Amino acid sequence: MEETSIYAVFTRAFTAVGIFFIPAIEQLLIWIIVMFSVVLCDMLTGWQRCRKMNEKWRFSRSWRDTMGKMVTYFSVVLMLVILNLAMGGGYNIDKLGVLFVCLIEACSIVSNILRPRGIHINLGVAISILLKKLLSIDRSDTEGLITKTKDKEETK
Repeated sequence: MEETSIYAVFTRAFTAVGIFFIPAIEQLLIWIIVMFSVVLCDMLTGWQRCRKMNEKWRFSRSWRDTMGKMVTYFSVVLMLVILNLAMGGGYNIDKLGVLFVCLIEACSIVSNILRPRGIHINLGVAISILLKKLLSIDRSDTEGLITKTKDKEETK
């Protein structure tokens, strides 16, 4: 009798988890394909950049970095898909997360394409211009927000 109750508890628990995770994984499959395509494109443009700039390129390191990115991005997007499902599915958090991942990788791809041509983009300035346009913030509004001290004693 006791074995049946433990069996019933575990069965119900795994059924509930399965009912929740199966729709999440179904939604996640398309995003995995999108992310893998973007990350693979980043790997190929990185290889092309190394070839044009006569830098050392190793397939094993490049593949390891690419798979590390995929695992990290997969984890983040899985979390966002589950969070979106838990909130009823009306907020599109998963789509925004994938777009953010694609934006990060697009910046890397553009950097890999432009670096052999001697063009460098200052990401900090680009972000400040974007925030200024989106939020209508003037540079004078943010003066004094971050200050640099010369000595560690001054920070205490």
